[in-house]
Amino acid sequence: MDDKLSGLFESAAAGYVAPTKQVKETYAALKAQAEDQLKKYETIKTEGVKALNEAVHKLMIPIIGN
Repeated sequence: MDDKLSGLFESAAAGYVAPTKQVKETYAALKAQAEDQLKKYETIKTEGVKALNEAVHKLMIPIIGN
């Protein structure tokens, strides 16, 4: 996704003309994909990490590190 956004930015920034219709449509699609991924990340942060911590404590798994 990062490569796609970078390529899209380069295309939109090239020259002294407004972005094309295709660039705007591609941006909208990539923005929707990025927002979906961010929602999944937030869910993992709020629910997944909590569940992992609870499982570690329940199973008495030793902590790695100092």
